[in-house]
Amino acid sequence: IVHFQTDRMHPSTTARMLWLRRYLHEPMFNKLRTTKQLGYIVSMSSSGFGPIRGMKSMRGFTARVLSNRYSPPVMQRELEIFLREMEQRIADLTEEEVEQRSEAIIASLLDPPTSYSEEADEYWGAILDERSFNWTDMVVDELRKLSGDNLRACYNNWFLNSPIQGARS
Repeated sequence: IVHFQTDRMHPSTTARMLWLRRYLHEPMFNKLRTTKQLGYIVSMSSSGFGPIRGMKSMRGFTARVLSNRYSPPVMQRELEIFLREMEQRIADLTEEEVEQRSEAIIASLLDPPTSYSEEADEYWGAILDERSFNWTDMVVDELRKLSGDNLRACYNNWFLNSPIQGARS
């Protein structure tokens, strides 16, 4: 497990994290799980850490590769190689591609809850995280403003800023 710290919780951070997580998920799985056969579980998720919940919590990505065949340093090195390879794909993003992917995320965010439980979870999450009840609308606004330059800057800062020194387990 490797954690990549991003920024404090904010609609713009959330929008960029959603976009990058969705963009990285499939190629990461295909490269590390299918092609390299590193482990039987390969995933990239967003997370929050810290003693403080809500708006003051630090956000980040958690890359998880679970294997009984390879050591953590081998998996960590392969993850770093993957992230370096993705740098070029991120650099080549067109504004049209950013917009299309943003609209797909917006559509999923604006899907109404399908049960009372789902709706309650949304409100309860907002209460626990000390977020505004219109948080989703604010994230949608930020997704609509995203540009390739925004995403490249975040990717470089969050994933390529320094060698992976994450927790190894």
